[in-house]
Amino acid sequence: MGEHEVAQQPAVSPANSSVIPWPIAAPGNVELDEAVRVVHDRRLDSAVEQGEIPPADTYFLTELLSGPVYLYLIRRRHPFTRAVAEKIADVVLAGLNASAQ
Repeated sequence: MGEHEVAQQPAVSPANSSVIPWPIAAPGNVELDEAVRVVHDRRLDSAVEQGEIPPADTYFLTELLSGPVYLYLIRRRHPFTRAVAEKIADVVLAGLNASAQ
């Protein structure tokens, strides 16, 4: 498989048997990275416009949100649930809001 190809099979986490799509862990996939970045930027820009979050560097904010998710999935020690995702978002957004004051 070339460095920019995405595997067609999912990775299965042994800790919880949940399916983790390979594109999450497809290093060098520039097209996928850019597509994900555009979606994140649009959503975060919309949240700023609607007053849901203070103005922020969307690239940095996306890194703060995705870093813990990535580590959670790679370590595979516990199931990644909606509750975990919400906890990560709550902590990152609390920090964003505190730094904007």
